[in-house]
Amino acid sequence: NKTTPIDSKVVEYVVFETEHSYGYKIYIDGKLSINQPNIPALQGTTGFDSEADASKIAELAVSKIKKGIMPPTISLEELEANGIKTNIK
Repeated sequence: NKTTPIDSKVVEYVVFETEHSYGYKIYIDGKLSINQPNIPALQGTTGFDSEADASKIAELAVSKIKKGIMPPTISLEELEANGIKTNIK
């Protein structure tokens, strides 16, 4: 089996606005791979407060994908380290 290293693929993200918040989509070689309208690692359907917050976490997910980590799971600690509120009620 021949494997293609992820660094030969184009990994990019797009931030989008929902009715009350922001989310992101990640594309690998132009194909939608992840649609993330909610903050990962949090229960419920809460989106990001700002475009900047969504971008920070999308960039983190892209960096994980480029390292070959799939799916690019985001932890509560990573959210908090990036200034994302995790105590949303």
